[in-house]
Amino acid sequence: MEVVMSFEEFWKVYPRRIAKFAARKAWDKALKHNQEHEILEGAKRYAVEREDENPKFTKHPSTWLNGGCWMDDPGANGGHEKSYAELADDLRHDDTGSSSSESDLFGATISTRSRYNGHH
Repeated sequence: MEVVMSFEEFWKVYPRRIAKFAARKAWDKALKHNQEHEILEGAKRYAVEREDENPKFTKHPSTWLNGGCWMDDPGANGGHEKSYAELADDLRHDDTGSSSSESDLFGATISTRSRYNGHH
């Protein structure tokens, strides 16, 4: 009964509650070789790291458990990698913070390409 309660505690603190059955199996497997309090502390730390982040980039609990992610360095899971759209948006802004037009961004790319193709 105690293992069930500890899983429920994990489930409450974990930042993304999806696929509970798979998470329970991964929890049971993780407990065979790890201390419950270490996993719970890691889940709490991960929940803090994922605050204000897009939940789409938060690991499923079974993935997190199977990967032993409670042992990750603090801060290793904070934030998310930028999407192509976010990277393109960053490129559209110059050092002053003002925005360039999209045609300028793509125009620069086209003129560079034509220079390499022998066109001047």
